[in-house]
Amino acid sequence: MTPRQRLTVLATGLGIFMVFVDVNIVNVALPSIQKVFHTGEQGLQWAVAGYSLGMAAVLMSCALLGDRYGRRRSFVFGVTLFVVSSIVCVLPVSLAVFTVARVIQGLGAAF
Repeated sequence: MTPRQRLTVLATGLGIFMVFVDVNIVNVALPSIQKVFHTGEQGLQWAVAGYSLGMAAVLMSCALLGDRYGRRRSFVFGVTLFVVSSIVCVLPVSLAVFTVARVIQGLGAAF
């Protein structure tokens, strides 16, 4: 395997790892999220489900975009979208902003 192929495998593997970690990592933070946003179970459910809903909504379309515009470009766009929305999740503005950022994380994960 060439160094470039190894780097590709490593980058792809890290991206996939982050997708699976992020699906569940919010569960650890639920008590803190509830305190910061003063919300009940319904708000927490949207924060948890938003990621999966965003990813499921566009997953098949993203595969088509990857075929059309190139897998590398699609992957880089998805990672960028994921990272930017992750930064927004860290800034606790409101539960609505947090939930929208989680949905956008899911969109990025779909790429």
